[in-house]
Amino acid sequence: MICEEFRERAHRLIDARVPGLNDPDMTSHAGDCEECAEFHRALLAVDAGLRTMPVPPIPGRLVHSLREIGAPQVLPSPGWKPDIARAAVYLIPGILLWAAQWVLPVPERPYIPAVMTFIGTFTLVTSIFRPRILGSRRI
Repeated sequence: MICEEFRERAHRLIDARVPGLNDPDMTSHAGDCEECAEFHRALLAVDAGLRTMPVPPIPGRLVHSLREIGAPQVLPSPGWKPDIARAAVYLIPGILLWAAQWVLPVPERPYIPAVMTFIGTFTLVTSIFRPRILGSRRI
């Protein structure tokens, strides 16, 4: 057995929590090679020291978030309700603007539909792209 193989097997034994050398090849190599025997003793000492260290407490928020991994979560579906509510807010002023065109003189009347078209288009575009850019907000 070569030293590299001995050290790899020693690591596997420590990981499997086997304290001694249970393989005759490893025992004979440790008897012949003082470096590998010292390596095994040092590995056992490090393992024993790590097992006696106090375990730090895990924060409750971390435990909670780790338990949530894999749990099915219901994500809110993007619906039209916020868009309809936002459009309704502009509907009343739009109707008033439309009605106001009949009060104005004839030369100024074409401006009212243009203003209404701008407000409607602006409302539609911002209601569609705002949640995608800034995140959704409940109304």
